[in-house]
Amino acid sequence: MSTVETPCYYTERSFQHFFDHFKDQLYGFVLVIVRKPHIAEEITLDIFFRFWLCREILHGVSDLEGHIFAMARSRTLHYLRKAGHDLKRLPDLHDTGVAEGGLEGAHPLVSDYDRLVQEALELLSPPRRQVYQLSHESGLSYKEIAQRLHLSRFTVKNHLSKGVWFVQRYLAEHGIELP
Repeated sequence: MSTVETPCYYTERSFQHFFDHFKDQLYGFVLVIVRKPHIAEEITLDIFFRFWLCREILHGVSDLEGHIFAMARSRTLHYLRKAGHDLKRLPDLHDTGVAEGGLEGAHPLVSDYDRLVQEALELLSPPRRQVYQLSHESGLSYKEIAQRLHLSRFTVKNHLSKGVWFVQRYLAEHGIELP
C-alpha cells in the first residue's frame, strides 16, 4: 500500500501532490526499461496525463501505487512493441536492444512479453496462428491475407479478432495487461 493517502484527485492540488510523490520513482522504473531519458520522460508524462483524465474512475482504487506502476509497465511495453515495428524509431531503439534483431536482448520484461506471446500463439489453431502472424509480423491487410490463404475477408477478420483476444487474455493471465 502506498504511503500517500487516497485523497480525492479531482483537484489540481491533490493531483500535484500525487505527481510530486511518484514522478521520480515512475520515471526511474520506465528509464530502466527504455534506457533513453527523453523517451522515459515522455512515457512518464503520458501516464500521469492518463491518470488525470481517469481520476474519477481511479478514485476508488485502493492501491494507487500498484495501479500506476501497472500502467507504467503496460505503456512501456506498448511503446517498445510499437517502436519495434516502426522503422522511424530505430535510432532511438538501438541502445535498448530492440532495433534490428527484434526484442532479443531487450529488458527482461519485454523478453517475457515476447515469450508469452509465442506461447499463446502455439496454443492457437494453425489457421488462426497463421492469420495472426501474417497480420502482426508481416503487416498484411485482411484482403492480402485472404488472397494468400484463399479465405474470405470475413474469415480472416474472425480468425484475427479471436486470435488477438486469446493472446491478450493469455497475457493478462500471466500478469501483463495491455491498454
